[in-house]
Amino acid sequence: MAELGFITRRAVVVDPLPDAEAQLGFQLPELGTRGEVVAQSIAGEDRLAGRQQGPGDGAALIFRNVGEIVRKDQAIFNINKNLNLNLNLIWNTMHLPTNSVTCNYWNKLGVKGAVLSTELMYTDFIKIKKETNMIIMVYLYGHIPIFVSARSLISNYMKYVNKEYKDKTYYLYEKERNKYYPIYEEYKNTFITEDIINGINVLKDLNDNNIDYVILNSLLIEENKFNEIVDEYIKNDNKVDKNTYTGFLYKESIFKVK
Repeated sequence: MAELGFITRRAVVVDPLPDAEAQLGFQLPELGTRGEVVAQSIAGEDRLAGRQQGPGDGAALIFRNVGEIVRKDQAIFNINKNLNLNLNLIWNTMHLPTNSVTCNYWNKLGVKGAVLSTELMYTDFIKIKKETNMIIMVYLYGHIPIFVSARSLISNYMKYVNKEYKDKTYYLYEKERNKYYPIYEEYKNTFITEDIINGINVLKDLNDNNIDYVILNSLLIEENKFNEIVDEYIKNDNKVDKNTYTGFLYKESIFKVK
């Protein structure tokens, strides 16, 4: 059964949950999340603490007791190797882990796992898992990032047009699709996100095919709403929700690597 991972915007303590194997806390730079995160295993035996290391998108998340780093910057791999740290690395370069060949390349170099690209179909998740010995993590719920800039784009724009900048979520309007996209700043970075994806309908298939982790993202979602979602995933009653956005889970994209 896949374990549940949670992404939060601030430091949190996650209490043990019933009827699930384990849970981990994530704070990932691609989603504008910074600071410390604390999580507790379902069984309540081990307390895991993670602290983001270093500035910007090159930062990594360390689970001290587990010895795992969720990393984006390839330099983390060299640091681990050159200093003989022997830490378990999780490859998290958002859109790049798209196939088992690349996953196996990093696995042979000592990388233990990968957070797969959000542009893959759920059947691709399963195929990659069958063709690699890596720990496989996949996003199944939450806003998906579509743009990240290491600049303060909103506040700079407001300054340019002589308007007051407020620390809140703004929205970009796309006329062609008649659609709004959330955009916000955090720690001098700017983030634009897509609609909320919900892969509850494929959770059983992922569990049946030994996907290691599914990640639920609480970014820009009210706490009560997110707690309801977590409960649904824990119950895992195979209920089909036809009114949910599924992103690329059922749709092949041009980003897929054959």
